Order: sequence, then C-alpha cells, then structure tokens
Amino acid sequence: MAHILIVEDHPVVRMLIEQHLESTGHTVMTAAEGNEALQLALATRPGLVLSDLDMPNLDGFGLLSANRARADIAGIPVIFLTGFEDMETFRRSTLLGADDFVNKPMNRHTLLHAINGCLSSVRRLQAS
Repeated sequence: MAHILIVEDHPVVRMLIEQHLESTGHTVMTAAEGNEALQLALATRPGLVLSDLDMPNLDGFGLLSANRARADIAGIPVIFLTGFEDMETFRRSTLLGADDFVNKPMNRHTLLHAINGCLSSVRRLQAS
C-alpha cells in the first residue's frame, strides 16, 4: 500500500477520504490547502497526492506546478479531485502534468481505481 497525501479544504470531505483510504490499507497524511501540502510533500515524499483544485491560498494547479518545478518531488503522482467538469479544467490539468482527474462527488471504486492505476504506473517505471 502507499503513503498518500490528501489535500482538501473541506474538513468532512478530507476526513471521509482519509478514512476510506486507511480502511483499504493506505497510510494517509492530510493538508487543508496547497502551501501546507507542499511543505508536507517536501518533508515526507508521499507516494501519491490527491488534491482538490479549488482551495484557498495555493490551489491545486499551483500545488501541481510547484511540485513539478522541484526535481526532488516532481515524480510524485498527482490526482485531482474536483467538482469541475469542464474541458478547460481537464486540459489545464493535463498540460500541467496531472496523472489523473476524478470528479466529485466521487465514487469509492473510481477513486481506488485511479489510485491503483497511478501506483501501478510508478511501479512499472521504477522496475524498468
């Protein structure tokens, strides 16, 4: 299982995701916004980041850009969790290097599928 950083400004949503991931065997850290998440990512090097897009201070796009700009954490997969469903948001996410995009409200199976897909890709890259 993986060490996952959840970045979500809504406490109830953050707690529900945390409980679900812990019940499936993952270890979890949480942050309420992007600046806090960036510091945690630098300090702990999680295996995956799940990030909301719309947050105060540093939003998900800013967090992803900051992660990708730093060689020491640039390879950490990032999955965006968002209520936005427009094509422009999806395109921007892809251009910035997001690894996946899960719409809210999210289905537990869809979220786990996205997480497992990203983690499998990382393992394949590390093995080659």
